[in-house]
Amino acid sequence: MEKIGIIDLGSNSARLVIVNLFADGYFMVVDELKESVRLGQDMERDGFLKPARVAETIKTLKMFRKLCDANNVDKVY
Repeated sequence: MEKIGIIDLGSNSARLVIVNLFADGYFMVVDELKESVRLGQDMERDGFLKPARVAETIKTLKMFRKLCDANNVDKVY
């Protein structure tokens, strides 16, 4: 069995799903977490993201990493 974390980062939210992968191709969801990051909110006309939004998103991703470490995740995608 392998334990993996999958992160989906969008313009409004970040989601982490931790699953156990079994040798026969099946999986079982161990934990899920969704955080509202609003990365695309207040985007500049030139398409650049606001530094404050980026900083908050990085904090969320670091929290996801800690959760993965606490769950002994083998790989993060």
